[in-house]
Amino acid sequence: MEFDDEGELIKNSAQKRVVTVDEFFEEIARISAYFPEMNAFSLVMSFYQRDICPQSLVQDWCVQLMNLENAASRYHVLPLPGSYLEQPPIIIEAFEVVRNAIIEFENEVLKKATTEIKGKQ
Repeated sequence: MEFDDEGELIKNSAQKRVVTVDEFFEEIARISAYFPEMNAFSLVMSFYQRDICPQSLVQDWCVQLMNLENAASRYHVLPLPGSYLEQPPIIIEAFEVVRNAIIEFENEVLKKATTEIKGKQ
């Protein structure tokens, strides 16, 4: 990104760089500080959307946990024998984190689509 002398973003400027995962998360934190009302990851993705694969930033165990939550939701089964209350608390908490992230993402997509529809009317 480039800024003019008055601090305004020059719209058609581009900056390309290779960053480590830690540098990427630092960039998210920095941008989040400037735009606290926005989802930081979505904001970064809007800047770098072609060059970032979010799945490459997620550890394998986390991907497995997301897949497990997806299967539990889709097929209405719990990962271990027993009732909901008999599941390990860490599994229930992890499922809640995954589900809340999905809900936040879906709400953001819905908000964007609603804004686009209203803009066309």
